Amino acid sequence: MTGALAEVPLVTGDDISVATADLVRATEINGVDRPATFNPKAIFVWEASLDGRPFSGTGDDRDYGTVHAAPPQVGRNSLGSKHTEFEELAGWTTLDVDSYVEVRAPHDVTVLTGAFDDDTLADLPEVEPGVRTIGEGPDRKQDLEKVTPVSPVGWPMRTSVEDGNLAISPSTETVQSWREGPDSSMADHPALGPIATALDEEDVVSARLEAGDFRSAGLQGSEAEPLADHPFDGVGVGWGAQDGEPRVVVSYHFADDDAASAAVEPLREVFDAPTVAEDLVIEEISADGSLVTARLSTVKANSQHSVAARLQRRDAPFYLPAR
Repeated sequence: MTGALAEVPLVTGDDISVATADLVRATEINGVDRPATFNPKAIFVWEASLDGRPFSGTGDDRDYGTVHAAPPQVGRNSLGSKHTEFEELAGWTTLDVDSYVEVRAPHDVTVLTGAFDDDTLADLPEVEPGVRTIGEGPDRKQDLEKVTPVSPVGWPMRTSVEDGNLAISPSTETVQSWREGPDSSMADHPALGPIATALDEEDVVSARLEAGDFRSAGLQGSEAEPLADHPFDGVGVGWGAQDGEPRVVVSYHFADDDAASAAVEPLREVFDAPTVAEDLVIEEISADGSLVTARLSTVKANSQHSVAARLQRRDAPFYLPAR
């Protein structure tokens, strides 16, 4: 996880979201095949196994992937009916991606690893040395007449290949910084950097990390009340497998060591709340420096995927009660 975060320039501010996954390893664990060419049925099975949809079976016998490792958002449209158009525009599709890290923040950027070289982007015009563009116009200049499968909002997308990796972003400056090797990366983020290190120690296959304000309007209920006086400013969820069974790790970042130690039992209460316990069971929870890390087993066949939905909507155990 730390290595993935080190690939992208540091972004600070509120509401930062980072996703990263080793798609090759996740595919192997889930026991499916990644199609080499466009095959709608095979793509459905592969993608569904990664992002939490049942990919075979019916009713109570539906099959879910062991590991949650959703493909990158930037390439989603390459997995459906717009596959060919996406490939013609971008020079690649998600089927070419081995792993990725994707930052959703003021300067969105995705870095992909795979079989990328100078030929991948050879047909695209250059806007700056080494930086090519998919679409014309200034950075983040929306043109709804130029909506494409690569840019559903109508922005031109800047892209570049360096050392076999491919970066894509609506920001020319961000891609340039990536090419040059930024002075600071997301691995240096004060909350997400330590979380990534903790998840590395747990040998997770994929992760989603978020930093920002986790206080809510209280619409989710009272499950988070034990955390009223124990605010965290970052959280990371890691997905993996052990002995063929799903494994989920959640790590929280607090202001200091004392704050983390004081939050262990309140967090245990939150995980023991009925709406959380229907998906997750604590195997171990402990503080280490400014982090509290919970190691969890799953209850239902799709519980490992439900955790991603909980984080997305800031449901327990990923929100703080309103003050």
